[in-house]
Amino acid sequence: MNPVAEKLTGWREADARGKNLKEVIRIVNKKSNLGIDIPIDQVINDGIVVALDRESLLISKTGNETPTTGNYSPIIHKDKEITGVVVVIKDQTVEWEANKKLVNSDMRYRRLFETTKDGILFLDATNGVIIDVNPFMIEMLGYSHDQFLGKHLWDLGFFRNVVENKDKFFELQEKEYIRYEDITFETADGRQIKVEFISNTYEVGKRKVVQCNILNITDRKQAEQKLKQVNTDLERSNKELEQFAYIASHD
Repeated sequence: MNPVAEKLTGWREADARGKNLKEVIRIVNKKSNLGIDIPIDQVINDGIVVALDRESLLISKTGNETPTTGNYSPIIHKDKEITGVVVVIKDQTVEWEANKKLVNSDMRYRRLFETTKDGILFLDATNGVIIDVNPFMIEMLGYSHDQFLGKHLWDLGFFRNVVENKDKFFELQEKEYIRYEDITFETADGRQIKVEFISNTYEVGKRKVVQCNILNITDRKQAEQKLKQVNTDLERSNKELEQFAYIASHD
């Protein structure tokens, strides 16, 4: 046993000598907590390398738990006789924690994607094909999930004010960031809504994607129009009052 093995198992080499391997190396499945067999007979009889289960958790002598990877390899003598087995165990704690954080991050992002009150589309940047759409986008426009997925952005009629054709898409994609503040979309039931459209292009792993955020600003635009009308009416009333005051002062 090398010092790393002593640390992981909690056994000193002197104490481990003569012990059954299963007593020194206790491995369980980290999901089910059930013991995992050590395939010594298989390695010796078949002369093959056997990898540790990907979900392996090493339980030390003192009860410490360590996510591990590694393998069991035959020791082959120069006359091709198998004389033993080498057990290689690698501490996977850092990798496991990093993966756990990544999974948690993905879950948080997915919850945000599913619950945000912006419509969101993801496109494959290489061809403009829609690869995902969030529930609010479906609710806002009244089209089903399947009516979005696999379609080119320019094939969807309500996006033609943004992207008319494939060439226009690649022209916009090269800019990486696009924003339109006042575009009209038509919903599945024929309603006209005002939207703000923002797209960003970036890489996810080795894949380049375009994220499109669509915010329904119909209520805001209607409120702005009402306020504009109120101001217009107020300005007209002020002019009428000024005219009345002028006439009254000259009577």
